[in-house]
Amino acid sequence: MLRGVPFEWTFGLWPYWLFVNVLLLISYFALDSKMYAKEPAEALAKDAEYATKLGLRGASGLLFLAIIIIAVTFIPSVDLHAIETGHATASDYVPRREVVMLLSAMTSFLVGDRGASFNLNKFTWTPILEVGALFIGIFLTMMPALQHLGQIAHKIPLGEISLFIFTGGLSSVLDNAPTYVTFFEMAAQVPGEPKVAGVPETLLIAVSLGAVMGGAITYIGNGPNFMVKSVAESAGVAMPSFGGYVWWSLRRLMPILVSMVLIFMTGSLWWMLLGVLVGLVILGPAGRDLRAAKAVKAD
Repeated sequence: MLRGVPFEWTFGLWPYWLFVNVLLLISYFALDSKMYAKEPAEALAKDAEYATKLGLRGASGLLFLAIIIIAVTFIPSVDLHAIETGHATASDYVPRREVVMLLSAMTSFLVGDRGASFNLNKFTWTPILEVGALFIGIFLTMMPALQHLGQIAHKIPLGEISLFIFTGGLSSVLDNAPTYVTFFEMAAQVPGEPKVAGVPETLLIAVSLGAVMGGAITYIGNGPNFMVKSVAESAGVAMPSFGGYVWWSLRRLMPILVSMVLIFMTGSLWWMLLGVLVGLVILGPAGRDLRAAKAVKAD
């Protein structure tokens, strides 16, 4: 969308998304089962005592969330490309998408179910302010780095795998949208067919996947990562440190990404078989976690 990529084109990336998320969910389920089985008997008894039926409070918030999703999908924002090329009109400077999103958020805050927001969810502004301050700093400091990257682009070997690594690596510590745009422009200089929005499709896939999946490697790679941390800590829940989070992602996420690259991006049967082997190795610890959970329950 930032550079004319059709919105529906991203739906074609579902095999990559499905592969990564299935392995992650299996890994998470096994780990959660093991950790839950180790909970004290008193805690498990309280779980059963205070169990409530699944329900929904604050359903009006879903309407405002739908408005925000529609705005992101269909309403144009500031046309950065037109501004950069010097062909912008007055309307190209109007952030219509952001205006709709802010109005939706404000309306939800004013007319939504305040009991659900403030009593049940214990909403506070602190996490939003923390994330806002962090990402303002990221945006201000990453521009020189991205500009330098653009200057040395011709020296960087640009292939499907290298673009995924470079985009994912930078996206893990910078915001994913500017990182995506930077490597999009670099990939546009590489010949190849078929093309999507002027970029060889295989390279666009690598840039898209790297920008999104790489953001999960650190707390600051994506805003929601740090937001969840701040919300949890404001509620008194202990969270891993920055390095602790990276250690978890290196063990739980990175092997899955390596497996995906080997299977989907190498084009070689031997590398694909190695990727399958890596995937099976990933499932090994999940199996051990499930067996450990059953052993604890049996005791």
